[in-house]
Amino acid sequence: MSLDETYEALQYFDRELRVFDERLKAGHAEVRRLHSNIDGLWRDSLRKNYDLALGELEENIDKYANADSELFEDFMRTKLSQLRHYLYGS
Repeated sequence: MSLDETYEALQYFDRELRVFDERLKAGHAEVRRLHSNIDGLWRDSLRKNYDLALGELEENIDKYANADSELFEDFMRTKLSQLRHYLYGS
C-alpha cells in the first residue's frame, strides 16, 4: 500500500470513527433514557445482576465517550495532518 492509499484509508477511518463516536454517544443516551423509564418497574434478582453487568459496561462507555474518543479523534487529525504535509507540502 502506497502512502497515497494510506492517506485515503486514514481519511475513511477518521470519518467512520467520528460516525461511530456520535452513534455510540446517542445510543448510550437512549439506553439511559429507556432505563429510567423502567427503573421503578423491574425489581427482581435478574435486575440486580443486570445492573451489575451494565454498571461496568456503562463505566467503560462513559470513559470512552467522554474522554478517549476525543483523544483518538485528535490523534487521527494529527496523523492526517502530518501525512498530508508529507505528501502535499501543505
